Amino acid sequence: MKRSADIELSQHADWDSWRDLKVPLDEAATDEFLIHVERQLQLGLTGFESMEFEPGRPSLVVVLNRPREDASALATEVDACIAAATKPRG
Repeated sequence: MKRSADIELSQHADWDSWRDLKVPLDEAATDEFLIHVERQLQLGLTGFESMEFEPGRPSLVVVLNRPREDASALATEVDACIAAATKPRG
């Protein structure tokens, strides 16, 4: 699994110091992937607060607890977390 398009940045509707990231994926997320990607986001994404998703839809919404404008750095961090979450377990 990987990111399929640019990450969309938006301000969180309820707080001006929070940031939402819509991350399009190349396929619908499985339960196992979601468990692993959340763990990786907690470890590797600066400002990670929470993750939302809709079953069967190929996207994640990631909530950061601080606004970040560095889109390329965010994309790099998110891509690394997705890659780590999709590595085979052994």
